[in-house]
Amino acid sequence: MISNARHTRFTASAIRRPVPARSEHTAMPGPGGARMAMMIAILGILVPAVCGGTPQSAANQVTAQEEREVMDFLLPLAPNITAELTTLKASDPAAYTQRIRNLLDKKHRLDELKRNDPAGYESRIEEIRLEQRSLYLSQQYRATKDPAAQARVKQELTTVLDHLFDIRGRNREAEIRALEAEIGRLKEALAARQHNREAILKGKLEEMLGESPVREW
Repeated sequence: MISNARHTRFTASAIRRPVPARSEHTAMPGPGGARMAMMIAILGILVPAVCGGTPQSAANQVTAQEEREVMDFLLPLAPNITAELTTLKASDPAAYTQRIRNLLDKKHRLDELKRNDPAGYESRIEEIRLEQRSLYLSQQYRATKDPAAQARVKQELTTVLDHLFDIRGRNREAEIRALEAEIGRLKEALAARQHNREAILKGKLEEMLGESPVREW
């Protein structure tokens, strides 16, 4: 626990790393690898989660508790999205179900990040909050025709974007450091595997001949 239109951000679909098999001859990536992978998966949590996608069947409904969990999570971060979800629930219940399940999964991933990396979690939450605030201010600016109101909104939006730029940069740097550390662990695991090549092959042969227990290699 990185890109779409967000420039340098990677996504879970953009990076698929093979996980080295556990055996007595190979080293597994440490907890940082799991945290890094989880961080990749949670990026872009809010905006993509409420637009696009194929509705699920009505049989797979969310519970009232799941709805409350998602709404309680979104309310302080993105109240505009809670309003959109309320509208979606009335107009397209199946699509609403899909959005809630998607957001619930993202929230659980953030919960995992909070347990593993509290500072990283707080930084990510702040990025989400600023991103949602910038979208809201953009809508407000377009909706009003009053020059004074537009000037106030523009000034706040400028400040928000300034902070958002900096925190996104810090978060991306942290993700890159995590990736670099994970690559280092994978290289070490590969080197250890190569060093134990003969023993690994001997064990695999014995396994396939039924002379030893099943082992991963």
